[in-house]
Amino acid sequence: MSLGNLALVGVIIAFAVYLTLMIIGMIAAFPYGIIGLVVLGFMGLLLIGVLMQRAGDKEDRHYVDNVKE
Repeated sequence: MSLGNLALVGVIIAFAVYLTLMIIGMIAAFPYGIIGLVVLGFMGLLLIGVLMQRAGDKEDRHYVDNVKE
Protein backbone atom coordinates (compact mmCIF):
# COMPACT_ATOMS: atom_id res chain seq x y z
CA MET A 1 0.00 0.00 0.00
CA SER A 2 1.47 3.31 -1.06
CA LEU A 3 1.76 6.33 1.19
CA GLY A 4 -0.92 8.16 -0.80
CA ASN A 5 -3.42 5.33 -0.32
CA LEU A 6 -2.57 5.13 3.36
CA ALA A 7 -3.19 8.86 3.75
CA LEU A 8 -6.52 8.53 1.91
CA VAL A 9 -7.61 5.75 4.27
CA GLY A 10 -6.66 7.95 7.23
CA VAL A 11 -8.68 10.87 5.89
CA ILE A 12 -11.71 8.63 5.27
CA ILE A 13 -11.53 7.20 8.81
CA ALA A 14 -11.17 10.70 10.31
CA PHE A 15 -14.18 11.92 8.30
CA ALA A 16 -16.28 8.93 9.39
CA VAL A 17 -15.44 9.56 13.06
CA TYR A 18 -16.19 13.29 12.67
CA LEU A 19 -19.51 12.60 10.96
CA THR A 20 -20.50 10.07 13.62
CA LEU A 21 -19.71 12.48 16.44
CA MET A 22 -21.59 15.25 14.66
CA ILE A 23 -24.70 13.06 14.32
CA ILE A 24 -24.48 12.01 17.98
CA GLY A 25 -24.20 15.67 18.99
CA MET A 26 -27.25 16.59 16.95
CA ILE A 27 -29.24 13.78 18.50
CA ALA A 28 -28.13 14.94 21.96
CA ALA A 29 -29.40 18.48 21.20
CA PHE A 30 -32.72 16.92 20.21
CA PRO A 31 -35.17 19.64 19.40
CA TYR A 32 -32.62 21.87 17.66
CA GLY A 33 -30.50 19.09 16.21
CA ILE A 34 -33.29 17.97 13.90
CA ILE A 35 -32.51 20.88 11.58
CA GLY A 36 -28.89 19.75 11.28
CA LEU A 37 -29.92 16.14 10.72
CA VAL A 38 -32.25 17.20 7.91
CA VAL A 39 -29.46 19.25 6.30
CA LEU A 40 -27.01 16.33 6.60
CA GLY A 41 -29.58 13.95 5.13
CA PHE A 42 -30.19 16.29 2.18
CA MET A 43 -26.45 16.61 1.56
CA GLY A 44 -26.11 12.83 1.71
CA LEU A 45 -28.89 12.40 -0.86
CA LEU A 46 -27.18 14.92 -3.14
CA LEU A 47 -23.87 13.07 -2.81
CA ILE A 48 -25.47 9.72 -3.61
CA GLY A 49 -27.26 11.24 -6.61
CA VAL A 50 -24.05 12.72 -8.02
CA LEU A 51 -22.13 9.46 -7.50
CA MET A 52 -24.87 7.45 -9.23
CA GLN A 53 -24.90 9.91 -12.14
CA ARG A 54 -21.12 9.75 -12.51
CA ALA A 55 -21.09 5.95 -12.29
CA GLY A 56 -23.53 5.67 -15.18
CA ASP A 57 -21.89 8.25 -17.47
CA LYS A 58 -20.67 6.61 -20.70
CA GLU A 59 -18.23 9.44 -21.47
CA ASP A 60 -16.46 9.04 -18.12
CA ARG A 61 -16.28 5.25 -18.61
CA HIS A 62 -14.75 5.74 -22.07
CA TYR A 63 -12.14 8.08 -20.61
CA VAL A 64 -11.21 5.66 -17.82
CA ASP A 65 -11.00 2.67 -20.19
CA ASN A 66 -9.21 4.23 -23.19
CA VAL A 67 -7.13 7.25 -22.15
CA LYS A 68 -3.71 6.56 -20.69
CA GLU A 69 -2.01 8.96 -18.30
